[in-house]
Amino acid sequence: MEFTALVQEGQAITNLDMDRLTAQALRLSPNTVTLRDLFRVLWTKYHLLPPSSKSVPCSLLVHLRMFLPYRHRSTYQLRHFVRRVLKDARCDALVKVMVSPPVDASLGKAVQEAFPELKEVLVIPDMSQADPSALNFYLGLIAAKFFAPRFTENQKIGLGGGRAIFAFAKSLLNFVKVNNLHFYALSVFRDSLVSIADSEKAIGELVVDSRWKHLENGKDFEGVINPKEVKGRDLDWAFVGIGELRENAWKDYADELVFDLSAAQKAGAVAELLFQFFSADGKSPAVPLKGLENFETASVSVLREMVRLGKPVVALAGGKEKALAVLAVYRAHRYGGPLFNRLVTDEACATEMLRLINYPKRLSDLPNRSEWWELKNRFLVTHLRYSASPPCKTNTEIAARLNLPRKKVQQWLKEATEGSKSSPPLFSFSIRVPSPEFSIEISLIRRYKLFDARVVPHFADSSEQLIHLGAAAAQLFCELLRDRTSMIIGLGSGYEVRTMIECLDLPHTLHHFPKLRRLEFWGLSESPFLTLTQGLSTQTIVSSIALRCSAENLKTQTRCHYFNPRLAFENLDAAFFTVRSPYDGDPEFLESVGFKCARNVWEKQPIGFLLNQFFDQFGNPLMPNEKTKCVSLDTLRTLVVSEKPVVALNARAFEDIEKHTAALKVACINMLVNCLVIPRPIAEELLKW
Repeated sequence: MEFTALVQEGQAITNLDMDRLTAQALRLSPNTVTLRDLFRVLWTKYHLLPPSSKSVPCSLLVHLRMFLPYRHRSTYQLRHFVRRVLKDARCDALVKVMVSPPVDASLGKAVQEAFPELKEVLVIPDMSQADPSALNFYLGLIAAKFFAPRFTENQKIGLGGGRAIFAFAKSLLNFVKVNNLHFYALSVFRDSLVSIADSEKAIGELVVDSRWKHLENGKDFEGVINPKEVKGRDLDWAFVGIGELRENAWKDYADELVFDLSAAQKAGAVAELLFQFFSADGKSPAVPLKGLENFETASVSVLREMVRLGKPVVALAGGKEKALAVLAVYRAHRYGGPLFNRLVTDEACATEMLRLINYPKRLSDLPNRSEWWELKNRFLVTHLRYSASPPCKTNTEIAARLNLPRKKVQQWLKEATEGSKSSPPLFSFSIRVPSPEFSIEISLIRRYKLFDARVVPHFADSSEQLIHLGAAAAQLFCELLRDRTSMIIGLGSGYEVRTMIECLDLPHTLHHFPKLRRLEFWGLSESPFLTLTQGLSTQTIVSSIALRCSAENLKTQTRCHYFNPRLAFENLDAAFFTVRSPYDGDPEFLESVGFKCARNVWEKQPIGFLLNQFFDQFGNPLMPNEKTKCVSLDTLRTLVVSEKPVVALNARAFEDIEKHTAALKVACINMLVNCLVIPRPIAEELLKW
């Protein structure tokens, strides 16, 4: 069985499969938490409100009422709903948290003073007590934050391997300001197993992030995977990790690495850089060691050449156990020149390095120690609350983990989220947008002060556009029925309204609403056709609903009314109809079916058409209300003022969208409608006005 819709303005006849339209009802979500619900609740929580330790603050409920589906829920119902949303496992994928660690400038200056070959030293808090597994991530993040903004167009950047370098690559796009960069691999793992975090994998992730995760504003990043051909004079930057040779340092890679760790330790090796080994004094081990056979690396002479030419070579290493390794690689400057001139590390590694060289000053004598202690703990409690895996859910749990007073934890969390007089907030939230249409919906709601908006993807095929728009309108219809015992719905005519009703698949959808006892449909207009060819008139749509719902024994009593000017339309609970621009043939068509008053409409320059009425740029009617056989525009305004959902539908993105956009804009700003269901091109055009 097919529903045939003739698209105006010279478009071809398209066939809509009725079985497919009916099957859309299976996708409706009357009770479950939809992806749109997740996005809207999270967006409200993290964009309109300051982050709060309370799961559901009252201010969140107040702001959520800007969206129509939540407007009429009781405080109890809405709070319960929000708690369900925030417990949904999908939230973790949608919420992106960035906690930025502070930098201990005083300790960094002390390390720089003790090791004069270093031009810059960045020291972040010690993570050993809070979350040791997060250390490499924060080393990479802080390196990206401080150095990426200095990159210039077309620079060449060498990357070594290791978890900290991988984290650096994943963080770059948050801070880099240029579009064209070239990344050169300094170490590549040549084997079938892939758990080793070498530079090829880091560059691969970086290229994917720049090209695929930012399609509209993608950056032109290129990766070169040929370590043997890299020359120091060709690179502008290098970022490398320093490894140490403890007994358990490489245990996770035992099955992949062709390397005799015990032999290296017996030979006195304590550190590796680009898989060249170093003794504690900076020399190569007394017994020559064969490097890892399944690694291909650039020579460390590449780094020496860069340092000699004044180019930045940044080493990343953290943790107390790495101090001896960093010190060993630093001491290699005695035997050919420095291998790095910048260091990103943590407190534990930095203080241990100073201890190993018998640094004459006490750490307590460094300036700003009390301020640093506050700042460090503020960061640690914030990490445990929002970024740890799994996060600590209570302040008491955080206090126990760090051995701190609970009241202090509460104070630091507040300062971290809102900032203090001496420091800005330590972290930020962002919400991944599951669909660009969801973000456009919120923009429309805020721009035009709407109750709701539903934006569907654009399809060049008019039938596909109708199907998706009808399904979106049907979903909104279901959300209006939720928790209602009775409802009166006004319906217009046209392709969009007909498709919405078919997607609803009444009466079967009514089984989803056990509380609903009475449902009425009132026609908003009357079209006196003498012949039926499309089944798009209000009379035909309303009679279809009546016949279908009377065929089954339902708990919900369904009643339908044709347009009757004596009905009290101010009592409507919601209305759905098409709003579009006028077509050239509209006046003649209306005259042919008995609307003689349409003869002189074109001279008044109508900008829009809804139900049987033309309106001008100020939202005023251009035909006498008593002769249009439809609800008056003043009645629609009364419904809007009464905060009843008045929904405008338009699926005509295959036509001249500027004219349809103008009609919809006038309808919105002149309070003829307060909800929209439209395709993306029309929505984007509305946001340009």
